Amino acid sequence: MSLQKKLRGFFRKQLLGKKRDIISDIKKYGRSRDFLWRSFFTIADEAISEGYDISKELLDIAGYSYLLYKPSERIYALREIGYRLVKMEFFSKALLIFKIALRECNRIINPYRRLFEKALVLDYLFASGFNDFAEKVLEKSIEDALYLSPVKAASLLILFGIGLAKHDVGRGDSLIASGVEYAEKCESDLCKAIILARGAYGYVSVSRNPENMRVAKKWLGEAFEIIDEMPPKEALYALARIIGDICYVDYMKANQVLEFILDNVKRNEEGFRIVLRAAKSLIDSGDNDLSYKALNWLEDRIMKSHSRKLRKLLYLSFIVKYFGIIDGYKAQFLAKIIAGYLRELFTIEKSASADLIQSIANLSAADIDLAHNLLKRSLRGLGSDREIIHVLAMYPKQLFSAFPKPYVLTLREKISSVFSRLEKEYLELIPDIIHSLSVVPIRGFDKIVSNALRLAEEMPEEEGIIYLTEIAGAITAKAKWWAEELLEYLLESIEKLPVDRRIQLLIEMSQRIYKFSPRKARELLRIAIGIIQDNEIKNAHGILLEISRQMRILFRDLAWARQIEILAREISRRKKEKR
Repeated sequence: MSLQKKLRGFFRKQLLGKKRDIISDIKKYGRSRDFLWRSFFTIADEAISEGYDISKELLDIAGYSYLLYKPSERIYALREIGYRLVKMEFFSKALLIFKIALRECNRIINPYRRLFEKALVLDYLFASGFNDFAEKVLEKSIEDALYLSPVKAASLLILFGIGLAKHDVGRGDSLIASGVEYAEKCESDLCKAIILARGAYGYVSVSRNPENMRVAKKWLGEAFEIIDEMPPKEALYALARIIGDICYVDYMKANQVLEFILDNVKRNEEGFRIVLRAAKSLIDSGDNDLSYKALNWLEDRIMKSHSRKLRKLLYLSFIVKYFGIIDGYKAQFLAKIIAGYLRELFTIEKSASADLIQSIANLSAADIDLAHNLLKRSLRGLGSDREIIHVLAMYPKQLFSAFPKPYVLTLREKISSVFSRLEKEYLELIPDIIHSLSVVPIRGFDKIVSNALRLAEEMPEEEGIIYLTEIAGAITAKAKWWAEELLEYLLESIEKLPVDRRIQLLIEMSQRIYKFSPRKARELLRIAIGIIQDNEIKNAHGILLEISRQMRILFRDLAWARQIEILAREISRRKKEKR
């Protein structure tokens, strides 16, 4: 296509308006709203089809992508821009954009999320004809996917197959089928049903020819048979999980499934969560009609429910979040109403609860300025600086997702103030702040952790060991190797202590690290149990019962707790025999 027409008139006004709104969001908050992105790219497609050259507008947005704090949003913007550049035959620029998107994928720590984002970029690479380059990326991605759990590996193979089919239909179908075979490796019925439904979606994505439709409906039938054998509540949840895939294959069947869900869920919070899950599944599949139906049903039932006011507002805010993807105007209308109720609550609620923070974060999908003002008002009501820092540290995912730039900048500022205050009440916040920073993309993380570690030098030895244990747990998500080295150093440090004190320290270390890393907490308890078994401990029976209690309360692992109790009785019996 040779594009000669300069952008003007209706398309120019609409496209520049959306571009201005997106850039404004990005500059202030480090993100933009889903409905603005969708609107921008929809108008871009229409302008391209009319022969307009919009490459400047696309590249302007690409230039701002480095200011996007969330990797998934940055990758989304780049791959969508790259694909539109291909449509206008700017192939070299498009390939460069796609390569930048793949580089951003490689920065994602979570292996499933990294490969998921790669699969979406690969889809556009194959659709754009960059087949040789895409094949090389695909080969390594498939190898990496096979190390994941069956349901994750299957989902990725199916996504890879959908993309590959744009270049080679036979191999694409084969890759999807190999993903479906993973259903046999699943330990749960839900896992099997999800994979079968996803495979059906994949086959129909490739082609709606009679053979693909036959196989897709066969897999859906097998998924329904599995779900029919589940307990009622689990069956409803399973249907909610796969209804988007059903809708893509067979709209009428999906409508029947949605009716079944709405007729059978309880009109309580459990039921609301199931219908919200169904709405999300439908939106993810690209459906608007049935997702509208589910969200409107929810809006009506939530208002009539007997839940507490804040809980009602929480579920209504999730409706805003999902409408923020498919209908920005409806989302903004509802957000203003909910914001009014939240302001009333601020005069009653003097603490920022998880429900309140999540509600505010959800409203940002419709109106970020409104939501951010609500957050600032809520934090002002807390009074003390310590309480504000505590809230920022407790809800990193919600706050970063909604307001990434202000959140990261505020957290940086707060941690600087904490480091300058050596009062105990502020030092106690440092592990939580470090953990918050570990789950969001931030520059200078290593330097912040190093500063936090140095503070232990001023503490009494055992207090420093407990503090450093919490730091090790806090950095596990982002720097596992560093956490491992730090814990190894701490275990060596307590070797010189008396055996009884070493065991007590290990138990306390386990309790402190649990909220960050349950797996590490278990390892520390295992070490403590091993020491008890290898030594004559005066109060071994009582210590083991304390560990057993921890197993029940923290880990809810009744089987392991009982094993420890049996060991305690055995050690007690042996002691009596020796006497």
